Amino acid sequence: MSTPPTPDPNTPPPPATPSGPPTAEQLAELPDWARAHLDGLTGQLTAAQQAASTSAAELAAAAAKLAAAPDPAAAQQALQAAADRAAAAELAATRERLGRQYGLPDALVARLQGADQAAMETDAKALAALLPAPGPRMPSPDPLQGGGTPAPGDPAQQFAQLINSALS
Repeated sequence: MSTPPTPDPNTPPPPATPSGPPTAEQLAELPDWARAHLDGLTGQLTAAQQAASTSAAELAAAAAKLAAAPDPAAAQQALQAAADRAAAAELAATRERLGRQYGLPDALVARLQGADQAAMETDAKALAALLPAPGPRMPSPDPLQGGGTPAPGDPAQQFAQLINSALS
């Protein structure tokens, strides 16, 4: 039988398996070039972790902003609705102005038709031509000049009216 070989005293012990980050003693045993390289890698790792956390925060802020942003289609519809209301108000103002310019009554002002000012002005002129020309106004009666109830012409009737009003 053979005997197991005896370990050589000059042979280094087998390396320990890593079980986490190296201890300060293990780092002190490393040569200077290895420690400098390890310090560089540690710095790069720290910078990458900071950049990742900053990017994650920016991504979360952008996602929140995007979630709060209105729908572009809804915004476009609201813009179109506002433009339609403005155009309708402008046409109504033009219709009112032309009606007053040509002396049309309110019922005919609402009837003015046309897509633009020139078409509505043509319609206003045609309607104004159909209206009777304003003639001279007849003066209204002046109540101070005997326009009320006629006075009785007979003195006997005047006396009877006076007695009746006093007794009533």
